[in-house]
Amino acid sequence: MRLVAAWQRWAALQEGVHGQSLADRVIAGPCYRYAQNVEAMEETICADPIWKDGTLLRPAATDTLAMFATAPLMFWRRPHVLIELTPSLAHLLADSDLGGDIPVDQLRPPMPACYILFGEAMKQAIATPSEASVFNRIEGAYVFESKRDNRRAISVVAIYKIDVAVKLGVGFIELMIDDEKMPLNEVIRRAFDHPDKPGYLKHYDTIVQLCCKVFLYGNLEQARRIEESPFTDAIKQLDRVGPKKASKLRRQVERLYDRVLLGPLALPGHAQRQHGETATHWRRGHFRMQPHGPQMSLRKVIFIAPVLVRADRLHALPTQ
Repeated sequence: MRLVAAWQRWAALQEGVHGQSLADRVIAGPCYRYAQNVEAMEETICADPIWKDGTLLRPAATDTLAMFATAPLMFWRRPHVLIELTPSLAHLLADSDLGGDIPVDQLRPPMPACYILFGEAMKQAIATPSEASVFNRIEGAYVFESKRDNRRAISVVAIYKIDVAVKLGVGFIELMIDDEKMPLNEVIRRAFDHPDKPGYLKHYDTIVQLCCKVFLYGNLEQARRIEESPFTDAIKQLDRVGPKKASKLRRQVERLYDRVLLGPLALPGHAQRQHGETATHWRRGHFRMQPHGPQMSLRKVIFIAPVLVRADRLHALPTQ
């Protein structure tokens, strides 16, 4: 919150006016993509005399600084939501695929600015611990939706731990959408289909797919979601308590955050008897389009959860 206040003071000083300035509208408005705002932020940092003597920051590091500053500013200055998955849903999405028949039109984040907290199952889906990669220490991802001139952009900004000295890393990828009927998988593939891009982007491909699956699940009619607002409730309570209790509550507020808790509390039962002699195995879940409505003329996204095929044969196996 201090970052937002500092940004608003700086934006007002730059234009010599009070209230919402052009600089703040660029960050808060829906027309400018994350990549564009990062470029503007980097130019601002480099133009400020405080950085020019090189004592505070190397010029080569300004792009990383701009990426870190831009993401939370866009999150707080735009309508936003923090999404946290139940462990059960994290497992289900990590073991599921995106059907090739899903158009990118179905990818609709609930807010222009989202932050998705990544659980252990999602981290393992990105990179196994044996890879010794920063991607198995991902914290979460900002997702920003921007639209200008009938062109939509989905920006995914990953935040992950590096080490004690550097603490956090940041990287992003953008999905540019010109045709809403194009398959979602094709839009994702095009974002990574460049021969000069490094191999580690395969991890970003998984990150983007996980974020897409979170939004697809969240838009299902049967999706379980619970809105929790301990931070907002605590802020309101500050006005109703005395100075002593208010001081204690302020210290607690720093550790609170509002969220939407998404997903079932337990994994669905899969021990349904199957016919035939198929070996016991897990069948991956998937999202796909389902016909419905009058004469099956409409289409909607449905989620088929992972299922354990021939679960009745588990007792006959030598080991579980």
